[in-house]
Amino acid sequence: MIDPRTCEQLDACRPGRADWEDDELAQLAEELRNNRELRELAARLEDLDQAIAAALIDVTPPPGLAQRIMARIDQAHPQIAAAPTAAAAPVPPAKTAAQLAAPLIAGLSGTEATETPAAASPAPARAGRWSRRNWIVVATSTAILAATVALMFLPGGPVRLGPEEIITAVDRLYVQDFRQDEGWEVAPADGTPEVPRDVLARAVAWRTAHVAGASAYVYDIQNARGKRAVLVAVVCQGNRVPTAPPSQPQSSSGRMIAVWQSPQQHLTYVLVVEGSLADYRSFVALGRSLT
Repeated sequence: MIDPRTCEQLDACRPGRADWEDDELAQLAEELRNNRELRELAARLEDLDQAIAAALIDVTPPPGLAQRIMARIDQAHPQIAAAPTAAAAPVPPAKTAAQLAAPLIAGLSGTEATETPAAASPAPARAGRWSRRNWIVVATSTAILAATVALMFLPGGPVRLGPEEIITAVDRLYVQDFRQDEGWEVAPADGTPEVPRDVLARAVAWRTAHVAGASAYVYDIQNARGKRAVLVAVVCQGNRVPTAPPSQPQSSSGRMIAVWQSPQQHLTYVLVVEGSLADYRSFVALGRSLT
């Protein structure tokens, strides 16, 4: 039978075997060499450490979560987004869930975390130990926090938006940003969907945006006649939105604006064409959905 005090000492060791060489745990190290039952217990605890570390690594934020969070913040507090940057206090870059969990994962795997607070006071000669009970509590809390954040910002899958809401938001962004030369990239970002087949044009530049709180991919497209237009793919489920490009788009200040969706991909497309109805129809395959 293993002495309860020995079990407490083993439980107090940090993940890995570095603490076994500590002078204060010399008696524990000696018992580990001579007691097979204690070695088996230590091996089971080591397996537990590895399982916790693996579980934490598996907890990753959903794609696009950071952009959706920032979009919700901009919507809820527009005065913060519009405040002059010179007057604002410097804010450190936001960390991902993986970065926040890195020190914990490092501790679980027996390695040192590479990031330490800049203003931290010198550590005492001997740092306190956490028991595995504490590690399990923290690991579980981290996993629950990541899941909770995901559920808060992805409550029912893709955002649901109506056609007027989408068109209004895209038209405003088109006037403010999309007509400008700045902000466009010559290559698409990772994960950017292809231009749908019912759009008869090719993309020549790309960017990303937020439309009514939803992430969006923006394309500068050019058709066979050399005319340019802007296509926006909003990551949302449209309410009462057709599944093919309409033959009669809306008109706004000399612009033709059409909206349709691809339910299979949870994308809602908005096409903005400067010019006439004929110009708009030169960009789309009407009468059938090829998306």
